[in-house]
Amino acid sequence: MTGMAENYRGDPGNPRNHSQVLLDDKLNCSFWISGLPPDVRAKEIFDAIRGCGPVYCLHPNFEEVMAGRKKFAAAKIVFFRTEGAQRFADKTMGSGETNGEPEGLFFRGLRAWVVHNRNKVGPQRGLVNESRVVLISGDPSVVNYDYLTSYFATMFLFDYEDVIDRSRNSHCAILEFRFHSWRAQAVCAMKAIRQDRRFKGLNPPVRVQYIRDPCDVLPTAPRSTVPRTNGAKNMKALPAQAVASTLNTRNTLIPGSDNSRAVTVAPQNTQKKPTHLPKGEAPPRTPRGFRG
Repeated sequence: MTGMAENYRGDPGNPRNHSQVLLDDKLNCSFWISGLPPDVRAKEIFDAIRGCGPVYCLHPNFEEVMAGRKKFAAAKIVFFRTEGAQRFADKTMGSGETNGEPEGLFFRGLRAWVVHNRNKVGPQRGLVNESRVVLISGDPSVVNYDYLTSYFATMFLFDYEDVIDRSRNSHCAILEFRFHSWRAQAVCAMKAIRQDRRFKGLNPPVRVQYIRDPCDVLPTAPRSTVPRTNGAKNMKALPAQAVASTLNTRNTLIPGSDNSRAVTVAPQNTQKKPTHLPKGEAPPRTPRGFRG
């Protein structure tokens, strides 16, 4: 009993792709968002749900718009845990006001409509520190936008919200990838780097780890900040893995805050890079089933 549509193009044999039709509605972490601007960017959606909870996956759907059948886009979003799903529902599905602000999900002045997805997905039990966001550190000759996006493209299909250059000098670089999905994207990036021998023989070696999703609830404990790494001398004194460990799942630098030194990477001469989209934004793909 999978609850899959007849035209589903994903892997029907994977249990994670099955709709949990008998799942209690209160445990459903999957939502369908409609009425989105036809050219909406993934970053706009993620920005609108900051503070709800870590996102398991986001799948923008532009198929109907591209075919000329509809004027607005849609998206499927799934949260890791029921707490995040409930915060999202409270924020977007109400009709009242919170702190003087109208409840709902708004894009460019228009409200998008949110409902629980009929293809139910329960909380991801057993996944504690996993995240759609990964931090990659090591030799700057490979830890850069051009190299890693080209490398990942040969390994798996992916979309990303943003790529942020956290720190860089001649000795070491630290890059943050915010994928649309943990499953089939962030987890694939983790496995590819950890298993590929070409990354282990570099100096320093390339390391990868999960870090906190910026859509998660802000931590209440004092946050750690990235130690200053201006110049190769300071970076050598502090190993790349030590710098990366400051951006962990629970205590991480919050982009946009006073202590943030994040710089969004501007793609440079990347193969297959569209010229009609904003820098740092992956082109929307027509969904082909559940990709993560």
